[in-house]
Order: sequence, then C-alpha cells, then structure tokens
Amino acid sequence: MNFELKELKKNMTEEIDSAFAIYQSNREYFHLTSGKELTREFVIEDLEDLPPDTNPEKKQFFGIYLDGEMIGLLDCVFGYPDEETYYLGLLMIDSRHQRKAYGTRILAEVEKQALEMGYKRIKLGVLEGNHKAFSFWGEMGFEYVKTVKRAGSDQVSRRVMVMEKELKG
Repeated sequence: MNFELKELKKNMTEEIDSAFAIYQSNREYFHLTSGKELTREFVIEDLEDLPPDTNPEKKQFFGIYLDGEMIGLLDCVFGYPDEETYYLGLLMIDSRHQRKAYGTRILAEVEKQALEMGYKRIKLGVLEGNHKAFSFWGEMGFEYVKTVKRAGSDQVSRRVMVMEKELKG
C-alpha cells in the first residue's frame, strides 16, 4: 500500500473540495481550533498560513492519496523554528479512514524523508484539550516540551502543547 503526496495550491478547485470534505469529517478538531462554522475558506487559509518569521518557500501543504482518493492532509514547514527542525503543522486523516494505521504509516514516511533531508527532529503543536491527538502523538514517540500561547488565523489566543521527536538514523 503506497501513499502519494500531491502539493495543493489554492487554484486547485477539485482538490480543495476534497480537502474541505476531509476537514468536514473532522469537525471535532475544528471545534477546538476556532469554534466557528467550518467553511471551504478554512482550507485556503491553511494553505497560506505560516508560522511567525517564516517564508512561504519553506511551507508545503499536501493531499495524501491512496488508490487515487484523497484520504488525508499533510502541512509541513521545513527548517522551523530552527534549521534542524521539520515542523508538522497538520496531519489529518479523513474520519472514514481513521483507525487503519494510515497516520502511523504516513508519519513513518515523513520521519524517513525528514531524516534523509538532514533534519534532526520533528516538532508539532497540539491544542490544549485535544486529548485524542496528544495521546496519538505520544504513542508515536513524541514528547511534551512546553505549553505556549498562539493566536490562530482568527487572532484568538489558544494554549498549544509543543511536542517533539528526535530522529534517529
């Protein structure tokens, strides 16, 4: 079973629609992130959203495909917050495809690629209260580092638990 990654751009109407369907299947996550009504514009905003002091060339937002169907999304920033770190902004699997170990297998590929690219660690943030995600990332070997306050695209400040995993070759 091979996954294929295709970079998404805001002018890719069909792909944006598929990504929006994945967002809709994960309403619980979006309730935590904004509490707003989920719209197609969320996808467009996420395609362009960057961490502070980062340039757009370092970010890629992918659709994850299995047998021609988009089953997930991957948002990554290379060299953030430092040159040795691969930042994982989002790994989301369509709810119909969860609990099939796809996230685990995709993460293994991400780790392999990050290591090959010379990164020493993967870092990510989990919204406080997202117990399901915190548990998943802990099971994947990520360790809690600290809690920070971050403003989302809606400018509301939220508490985010920073987690990281050292890569070993």
